[in-house]
Amino acid sequence: MKHILSLIAILLLTSVWSQDFKGNVIDAQTKEPVPYASVYITSTEIGTITDSIGAFSFEASLPIQFEVLVRAQMYESVLINVSKGASLTIELEPSHQDLEDVIVSAPGGGLGKESAFHIDRLDMSELNAIQSSTLGEAIANINGVQAITTGPGISQPVIRGLSGLRVLTMVNGVRTENQQWSSHHGMAINELGVGAVEVIKGPSSLLYGNDAFGGVLFLVDEPYARQNSQEIRVQSRFETVTMGTKNTAVYKLARKNLRFSAAGLYANHADFQMPDGRYLRDSRYNQIGGKFNLGISRKNWVGHVRYTYSTGRAGIPGHTHDSIPDPSSFISSVQNRSANIPAQIITNQLASFENKFFFNKSELNVILANTNNDLVEYEEKRTIPGISMNLNNTYLNVKYILNLEKNWDFITGAQSSYQFLRNREKAEEMLLADYEQVDNGLYGLMTWEKDKWAVQFGARLDHRILSVSSESFERSFLAPNVSAGLSFNSGPNTIHFNLSTAYRAPHSSELLSDGIHHGALQYEIGDRNLNPERALQADFNYEYEGEHFAIVINPFMNYMQGFITVFRTDSIIDAYPVFEYDQIPESVMYGIDAGIHLHPHFAHWLHIESSVTYLRAHGLDNEPLPLMPQPRVNTFVRIDPEMKAKFKVQDIVLQHQYFLPQNEVAFNETSSTDYNLLNASVNCVWSFKDEIGLSFGVKNILNQRYINHLSQLKNIGMPSPGRNFYVSLTYNFLSTLKNKSK
Repeated sequence: MKHILSLIAILLLTSVWSQDFKGNVIDAQTKEPVPYASVYITSTEIGTITDSIGAFSFEASLPIQFEVLVRAQMYESVLINVSKGASLTIELEPSHQDLEDVIVSAPGGGLGKESAFHIDRLDMSELNAIQSSTLGEAIANINGVQAITTGPGISQPVIRGLSGLRVLTMVNGVRTENQQWSSHHGMAINELGVGAVEVIKGPSSLLYGNDAFGGVLFLVDEPYARQNSQEIRVQSRFETVTMGTKNTAVYKLARKNLRFSAAGLYANHADFQMPDGRYLRDSRYNQIGGKFNLGISRKNWVGHVRYTYSTGRAGIPGHTHDSIPDPSSFISSVQNRSANIPAQIITNQLASFENKFFFNKSELNVILANTNNDLVEYEEKRTIPGISMNLNNTYLNVKYILNLEKNWDFITGAQSSYQFLRNREKAEEMLLADYEQVDNGLYGLMTWEKDKWAVQFGARLDHRILSVSSESFERSFLAPNVSAGLSFNSGPNTIHFNLSTAYRAPHSSELLSDGIHHGALQYEIGDRNLNPERALQADFNYEYEGEHFAIVINPFMNYMQGFITVFRTDSIIDAYPVFEYDQIPESVMYGIDAGIHLHPHFAHWLHIESSVTYLRAHGLDNEPLPLMPQPRVNTFVRIDPEMKAKFKVQDIVLQHQYFLPQNEVAFNETSSTDYNLLNASVNCVWSFKDEIGLSFGVKNILNQRYINHLSQLKNIGMPSPGRNFYVSLTYNFLSTLKNKSK
């Protein structure tokens, strides 16, 4: 640690190489200046805004070549390549659509339209137009994404019907592990400091490894403060359904070659109130989190040091040993928030060191990271846990981008991880034996772009070794994957078509489980002879983006071999039903994600957005796969009053969600009825020297009693929370720092 601090100090003292980069942003049609446009250097994560006459300037250590993203309200975003020392005029085309951002999870970055395959990206501000209690709840607003929940404190993302071990979560390019083999284990990250969420739907094994079988959830931190400035943001939120609070504080600082941010979070929620006024026992939860980021620039090198810590205790509602549960035993007339059992305590840590090296026509990106997940579950005893295990993962990601001549780009990369699980002796049960897992992957990706066309194709090879010494067990898995993508972008029309294979090696839990899983209330038995899952997916995406109307149509089909799932048997062990892992030889998933966005010319203050998600999944014998989400229609109506006062209403948002019935269910799975949800919010801002934000709203306005098909409380007939009022107050402080002399 001492050597690392010394290295950082040396880099700070020697960062005196400075290249000025300045220019102007103007309207492409009128040639008038565009004031207060955002100008952001993507490679170094340095940003600023234009002044009142559209001018901007940077004084920092910059690479030989770099990309600049320019965004402004009512204009199309542009991403341009710039050489050091340049001074230029950037023209923006007027547009009534929302601002477009760089897709970080794409192989070489770039705007969404320019990518060879479709990626959904939403800023957290969009996802929280109607504020969410947790990150999992916010992510479930993305088209094609839902969540498996065990009360409000435990949620796991579902992408097109796949979840857990088949969905990979990345945080700033780092793979996270949270023992996601169980749907009762929540996400390994909270919303603190997260700026945007990107979702790659379908197989993404080529870029991220064999566990990205069903998709990737890519979380991106919010940007640093603007150059030579500091920011402070404090937010406090209260909601009535849990009588809960969430408090966050963020500090950001940006100097010439140094950027820093730190943030903290504390949340505390009591048992939630159901629509009938009573409370669900043990649905209480709390969270504590903290993080810091440090960014340094020097000549053709950029480094980032990041650390995130989160811990939380979540009750496990619906826990029972009864073969026929009595719903009344889970209900209370009194709301409680004190620590109770059954509960799980999860602590996650993520530390990473990212290095970017820039050359004349290439870039090298190296990330070294470590993640640690500590899981403790208490069932019947407060001092002796039922399960206590620690999962540690060391991760290395190396990516090299080469810009070739004649419209060709080549990307190659390697990823390696060493993962081990350790059980603590004090626990009553050992559901998973201690194991070690080594993963290595190598890939190459070639892209050709010309005019309106882009073609991308690539291949990858993955190797995994899984060993369990106590079971005298060791298996290795080796598999190639290939993908090909085609995109066409002409004016308002964009087309993406992709064909990709996928592969997932079975996890230790699927191979070797033999014990009681208290959180799931079942006895689980693995199968040592399971084979890897394989898939072939075709994905087509069409987008039309006009001045006042936009539409997205995204049909897909996924053919899978050896789909691993758990089947309930007729056996009982220690009063728990027995579930065994097995494979479905052949199965198919197909469906469509579609959406529209209306922005009428006669009412620029009005936005109407509606999306539809539909999915079918079954074996070739037409037997449905288990736990497939309900079809959903999700509609937002947003009103942006054109107010120029210091205190103004920023927007008024109304959301309607319609979940259709789910009658295609697996054996021993019950169907679900349809239901409607109505939510609303009002977001205000008071601008003076600083800025104060006020948001208030209500979720489940009609106090609808409903049970989502993916709710783990469905088996005991417990509904989701009832009507929920919330209010949030945010204070934003921004100040400009004086330039230090060179």
